[in-house]
Amino acid sequence: VSPVIGVILMVAATIVIAAVVMGMLGGFKAPTTTPVVSISAENYVETPEADIIINHNGGDTLKANDFEISVVKAGDPPDYRTINEEFKAGDSIFVESTTSNASYSNHKITGGDSLTNGEKYNVKIKHISSNTVLLDTVVTVRGSP
Repeated sequence: VSPVIGVILMVAATIVIAAVVMGMLGGFKAPTTTPVVSISAENYVETPEADIIINHNGGDTLKANDFEISVVKAGDPPDYRTINEEFKAGDSIFVESTTSNASYSNHKITGGDSLTNGEKYNVKIKHISSNTVLLDTVVTVRGSP
């Protein structure tokens, strides 16, 4: 009888140890990679309006709903809007207003507070998964001459 009880105790101990190890490993997530991108923001002088153009100059594609943009007057706190379209090399986003109360569609940010000639705006792009700021720059807006 004692060898049978010994085997049962050994199997039970093995199951408990396996459960503890699986519980510990199940709590770990694979590390999130930060995309490597080249993004710039500048005054868009090809139109007479006060607007900004954000260019994806190269690198990884930013996936839809995995990055957000903030355009606010310099000195104001960021006001991020999640972007629901991918942003890949060669793409541009046209900014006609601040992101406060703005909407986004077809690579355009509109509907917020209109941008003003001569005003400085802080433009930020943040990758959501890695919580990394990919762009943080100040752009002075002016219409075309």
